Amino acid sequence: CIYVAFCVKPWYDFPEVIFMSYETERYDAPLCPNRGLRLIQYGWQTCHPGHVQGPVVYRHYSLTFILSGKGTYTADGKTHRLSAGQAFSIFPDTSFLCRADEHDPWRYVFIVFHGSDAPALLESAGITRKSPFFSFSDSNTLMHDFDAMREAGKDRSTMGYGLLGIFYCMMGRLIRAHGHERAFVTSPA
Repeated sequence: CIYVAFCVKPWYDFPEVIFMSYETERYDAPLCPNRGLRLIQYGWQTCHPGHVQGPVVYRHYSLTFILSGKGTYTADGKTHRLSAGQAFSIFPDTSFLCRADEHDPWRYVFIVFHGSDAPALLESAGITRKSPFFSFSDSNTLMHDFDAMREAGKDRSTMGYGLLGIFYCMMGRLIRAHGHERAFVTSPA
C-alpha cells in the first residue's frame, strides 16, 4: 500500500499542513486476553524523502528498528539523528515527531504494544523514557522474527499468544545485549 495524505492538526497550538508519504505493511495483532502485555500492531514502513510523522502522542508503547536510511526523532524539545542499525522506543503520552531524511529516507520495522508489564520489560533491556535509543546488529534475525510474527498473526486460534511469544524472544535478545546499559548516545541534530 502507498499512503499519501495531507493532515491539518488544529488541536495543536501551531496548526500546520504536513505532507505524509510512505509505503507500509501493517498488521493488527489478534486481541490477546493477557493484560500484562498485548501486541497492538506490527509491520514495516518505507518513508519517502522528507516524510513527517507528528507531532503526535501515542497511547501505547512502540519499538522502531531502522533497517536502512536515516532520519530524526524529536521529543521533549530534543532532536536526535538516527540511522540503520539503531532503534528507538516511543512511550505513551509523549509528544514526538519523526522525519525521514531528504536524501536517504529510512525504512524500518515497528511493534506497537501495551500493558502493565511493558515498563519493566523495556527497563530490563535498558530502554527508558530518558534513554529510549538502542542499537541492534542482526537485522536478519529481526526480519526472521517479523516474518514469524506475520505467520503467527494469521493463526487466530492462538488468541495472540503466538505473536506474544515471538515478541518475548525478541525482547530476550535485547535484554541479553543491552540489559541496564546504554548501547549508544545519539548525536544532536
